[in-house]
Amino acid sequence: MKISSEHAGVIFTLASAMLFAAGPIIIKLAYQVQLSNWQFLSLQYLWSVALLLPLYLLGRNKHPEQPMTKEKLGSLALQGSIGAFGGAAFLFTGYQYIGAAVGTVIFYTYPAFVALGARIFFRERLGKTHFICLFLTFIGVLLTIDLQSFGQGDVSLKGVLLIFASTLCYAFFSLYGERNLKLSSPLEVTFFTQMFALLTCLIIKPPYFLFQGVSKHALLLGFAMAFLTSVCSYLLLFKGISLIGASKSAVIGTFQIPFAIFLAMVVLKEHLTLSQFIGASLILGGIIYLYAGKNHDDRHGFRQDSC
Repeated sequence: MKISSEHAGVIFTLASAMLFAAGPIIIKLAYQVQLSNWQFLSLQYLWSVALLLPLYLLGRNKHPEQPMTKEKLGSLALQGSIGAFGGAAFLFTGYQYIGAAVGTVIFYTYPAFVALGARIFFRERLGKTHFICLFLTFIGVLLTIDLQSFGQGDVSLKGVLLIFASTLCYAFFSLYGERNLKLSSPLEVTFFTQMFALLTCLIIKPPYFLFQGVSKHALLLGFAMAFLTSVCSYLLLFKGISLIGASKSAVIGTFQIPFAIFLAMVVLKEHLTLSQFIGASLILGGIIYLYAGKNHDDRHGFRQDSC
């Protein structure tokens, strides 16, 4: 039986979410071997570009891309430096102050910001479902950060703010990715965003630590992070976005939450309190409701506002 393009997009996005779920766990393991956030970020991007370069060159020879214009290169540079690098830098730093499970729950409020961004930049119509989603997300975040014990244990104000900054960057990354995919293949977008993220990282914080020697564990964790979350996940995500759009991909990607919580419990021995579990459920439920409501509107003929 032939799979429809929409179902294929859902499968690609779910696979991407499962691989992304390993990211917070790998970051926490990197901190356990005394790697700083900047060191690990540098290793990830070095491995990412090294893995993607031959794939990109091979794919370009077989399937020529559209010419690389200055405008196209500038768009990819913006997505890579702000979206990819900014999102990762804030996320990596945030996980120094917050647990992997809680951080992942807060991070996956980003589909709500994608919905708002789609309204602002793509003139998509915001209806009742969007506002209900935002309300559930807001309540879910309050429960997740557990205000009664805020600043203790796995939750700190600094960590929460850093994770939120990451969500804004990643929302930009997803929205701008949808725009860039109209001119480039998923492989080209993945390669150039990672390359510009690496260049931004090298400019801000040159990796002098590499000349002092790097442990095998650090190299292995950097490779795992690059291969799973920067190469495979992004390729699958962009393929999903090209088939079903940024908004739907963002919604389906929230299924990273249960995957990441499960891995955090098994690998890092973390756990969520009852209020945090309810908060995570509200965020996940709100995003799913947004997706279901949007599909309902589409079936009943509601159209996006014109630009």
